[in-house]
Amino acid sequence: MYFSLKTYILHNMIHGAGIVVVSKDGSVLMQHRDNKPGIFYPGYWCYPAGHVDKGEDFKTAAIRELYEETGYTPKEVFGLVNEVYLRSDGEKVNRHIYWTIYDEKQEIKCKEGQEMKFIKPEEFGGKKFLPGQEKLLKLAIKRAQELSGSIMIHAVIFDVGGVLHTSIGELVKKDICKTLGISEKQYTSACKIFIPLYNTGEITDEKEFWKMFITYTKSKAKVPGYSLWCREFLRKYQIQKEVMEIVSDIKSNDIKVAILSNTIEPHARVNREKGVYSPFEIVILSSEVGIRKPDVRIYELTLKKLGVKASDAVFIDDSAENVKAAEVLGIHGIVFKDANQLKVELTKIGIKQGI
Repeated sequence: MYFSLKTYILHNMIHGAGIVVVSKDGSVLMQHRDNKPGIFYPGYWCYPAGHVDKGEDFKTAAIRELYEETGYTPKEVFGLVNEVYLRSDGEKVNRHIYWTIYDEKQEIKCKEGQEMKFIKPEEFGGKKFLPGQEKLLKLAIKRAQELSGSIMIHAVIFDVGGVLHTSIGELVKKDICKTLGISEKQYTSACKIFIPLYNTGEITDEKEFWKMFITYTKSKAKVPGYSLWCREFLRKYQIQKEVMEIVSDIKSNDIKVAILSNTIEPHARVNREKGVYSPFEIVILSSEVGIRKPDVRIYELTLKKLGVKASDAVFIDDSAENVKAAEVLGIHGIVFKDANQLKVELTKIGIKQGI
């Protein structure tokens, strides 16, 4: 019989299955593993899971393992992920993970491990989880909230460039390169060094910025007597009116709105003059707080200023990297493409949009 390489590898791999049980309050059922020598990940926390027996399908195995460890039988289970992870002994495990909503009726027993209990996301800190499981727990919670319609959003956080106004970065770059007589490669190299400093307020004067920039790139141009950062920025600047209408709709639902932006002082000044920041209760700018995305601290600062939990907030940015960093904290993330796509994504999590 012929087997493909992929089939051969999967056939000879360890197979596991498990179920994340999510309660109505957003907590998840976790087992505190025995702290004994000779077992994998002693003292760690994990959702109920185990090996798939010969001739058993993944879903059946997951339900069996859940019952054997807790005495609980779910009415319905849903697929969450199928992935391969590396165990502590170097073995690869092909695991199929499911999720279900706790019926709040059946008693949960502890048949394996030190204890079995429901844990809320805010209690995750300081606990040791099996590889990749914290991410899966948060995903299961999100899926359960979406299914039950119980997501309660209290704040929506917006990026600015490429979201509230059109993306102008490429045009600004070309204008700077032409003015200073440098290549795009020189521009990019210099920006990697000096933009983080300007973004976080370590450089505050634009003329000082251009002095360092010109010296580094060996440009023969003189330091501009005007804001080179703003020249093309102002020429091509356009507020995304449809997105600003979405902001108004969100506010009409009694949901807080905030700005979280990596920016420099000249661009922040233009945004203020154009009134882009005006509808927002909280405005967090990297150049003012000394931290920039995707540093986790700037998201935490924004949540603190808003007075909301991560699970109660949505973050919108045109950078997938920045959105991913927010999602790690438990914030609902949306990678922005256009206004219509944003309306659809917000509607999915229960934020009504005007017609």
